[in-house]
Amino acid sequence: MWALRRFLSTTRKNGKNNDDPTFSANSFDENAAKMKGHKMYSYNLAEFCERVGRVVEHEEFVDKLKSLWLPEKEGPWVAGSALRRLISGIPQTSDTDYFFGSEQQRGKWENAMKAKGLKEKSRVEKVNVTFEGAACGLIQGIYLRYYNDPAAVINSFDYTICQLAYDGVNLIVGPYTLWDLARKRLAVHQISHGVSSIRRLLKYERQGYTVCSGTIHKILTEISARERSGSRRCSHQRN
Repeated sequence: MWALRRFLSTTRKNGKNNDDPTFSANSFDENAAKMKGHKMYSYNLAEFCERVGRVVEHEEFVDKLKSLWLPEKEGPWVAGSALRRLISGIPQTSDTDYFFGSEQQRGKWENAMKAKGLKEKSRVEKVNVTFEGAACGLIQGIYLRYYNDPAAVINSFDYTICQLAYDGVNLIVGPYTLWDLARKRLAVHQISHGVSSIRRLLKYERQGYTVCSGTIHKILTEISARERSGSRRCSHQRN
């Protein structure tokens, strides 16, 4: 994690706008444009990993994806914990999550996983499918919804530390992702599924992340609001 902190320290010192924590160091400026429609930032993943001392880890990560399906600009994309572990220098012990631009794209990806000899381990219709391989571990395709671009994928995530996506070349991150990762700080981006976010909060707390003030309150407020909304719908239907 110290390497990531050093990168951010250099970024703040050399960036064009020292008051903007999302601005990159000079060597990354041309890759730090805002993603269309979302306040996200993009870095060349290979250059980023070289900067934070993750060259070997990057090569292993990309080789694994090439053996499966290397993400592409138009999708599918890899996002979430696998990238968080990569740039933080944590062993890849969790699953690798793919997200899709369309149902057709997902279908082609599933066929490719089967053709490579991966076994379907589980499926929740209209949510996700999990494949398992001896060499690659667990690979998950998430299709709760489809996305226009990788920025839209991570804009749907609950915590800032999870807002990382890869399109085969670039690492796309949220405006506070790198800072919260470096400080091991768990902060809310948005809450859509409160119960799930509570479970994930407990998981990240066990991994050493500090829960920010107000995080639990935001989650409980969202759960309460959804319960009230559900009660109103039931009442309306009865009437």
